[in-house]
Amino acid sequence: MSASATTKQAGSVIRTRARTAPIEETSMNRQEHLLECLSEECNEVGQRVSKALRFGLCEKQRNQPFTNRDRIVGELKDLFAVATILMDEGVIEAFIPAPDEVGAKRAKIERYMEIARAEGALQESSRAATDLLEERRRQIMVEGWTPEHDDAHDNGEMADAAALYASMRVRHITGFATWPWDAKWWKPTNPRRDLVKAGALIVAEIERIDRAADKKVGGA
Repeated sequence: MSASATTKQAGSVIRTRARTAPIEETSMNRQEHLLECLSEECNEVGQRVSKALRFGLCEKQRNQPFTNRDRIVGELKDLFAVATILMDEGVIEAFIPAPDEVGAKRAKIERYMEIARAEGALQESSRAATDLLEERRRQIMVEGWTPEHDDAHDNGEMADAAALYASMRVRHITGFATWPWDAKWWKPTNPRRDLVKAGALIVAEIERIDRAADKKVGGA
């Protein structure tokens, strides 16, 4: 028998032994399997949060009906479900976070955020500013009002729409003679929410003006 044939035969024997070797060394028991499920769910929550940080809470992936915000909630539900199974089976102690425990955690987070602010690692942003920018992302990701879409509205329509949402007299408008688009897009809710929509529309109009100016400079 040649050396190469001997080598092939030896390799075949090794592979056969590997296939028939007992699997006890790599198998899990039920408890270990459940703990691995918990680990996976934790990772999936982290992955979805990472997507939200990169693309916004309102972003929807292609062919996906749910936003990142919705999917974070879904992943958290899966995580809590696995944790409940572990509690039911006595693997971990049953718990419901008490109000004082939540308060302590909140205080700890705020303390570390203060340190981050002092180090310049945390930007100051009011709730109003955050909501406005989030609404702008929602308009793009959910409604489909992309820059290309907005560029087609170059007669001040977005500014007009913002003015209507921002005006307190919108509560008394019965017709849509001054509304620049189809009536189905007129969706007033409450004064604060309407102001957020107005602010996002103003940002959209400013961005449109800037893009138009850049095109003029580029074409000059």
